Amino acid sequence: MITVPTAAAGERRSVTWRSVQAMLSSCHNSTDPGTVLPFSEGAGGATVSYRSMLRELAEDQHGYVTTRDARALGVPAVELRKLASRGALTNVARGLYRFPDVRRDANDAFAAAVRRVGPDAHLDGDSVLALLDLALVEPSRITVATPHRVRLADPGFVNVIQSRLPADEITEYDGIPATRVWRALIQAQGSVMAERLEDALVAALRRDLVTPLEARRVRRALRHQSGRAPTLRRPARYSATGLPLPAL
Repeated sequence: MITVPTAAAGERRSVTWRSVQAMLSSCHNSTDPGTVLPFSEGAGGATVSYRSMLRELAEDQHGYVTTRDARALGVPAVELRKLASRGALTNVARGLYRFPDVRRDANDAFAAAVRRVGPDAHLDGDSVLALLDLALVEPSRITVATPHRVRLADPGFVNVIQSRLPADEITEYDGIPATRVWRALIQAQGSVMAERLEDALVAALRRDLVTPLEARRVRRALRHQSGRAPTLRRPARYSATGLPLPAL
């Protein structure tokens, strides 16, 4: 058992991904493999079990937790193995576990793919569009980019590429790290028809997934790729977004 300090004695504080995200990030960036979060024991704290802490974190990660997540929370890796032996966790891959009672959803495979690859990994290219139901794409493999060299046992549905993007071009959608939509649309040129990319851009504008400035970047890239300015086949769709028509 570990204790999470609270603002007042006897007050229980929920341990979720959002409440520890900054500290997790700090630990992920640390060069010391033994770095853990500074949870302490003592009076006035709320006692939380290892399982409860991991479960609350997993609920924000589509049911998944890694040994690195556990270490950042101060949970020994052996506790993951114990939970797995009792059926509370499923060992999905080396260092990756899932709570089987967390409901699966349409994005479960995307979350699993990124978690398999490891820290700093994110969805890339048409896989970002598939995650967000844009451009009618259904890639046979989920593309995951990472700035690191990784050795991954092929699960049969993940395509790992080595790539380093600026931090401001990476975000999260549904709790899954991913390349920003405007960049993913540009990356998808050549594998997705231009007409579908144009429709996806319209949809992304409507859903506030891209800004008008980012839309102009995408249109310039489409023009450069094709050697001509892309025609807006359905300009009325842009009007439906309530935003001005993206200029070239």
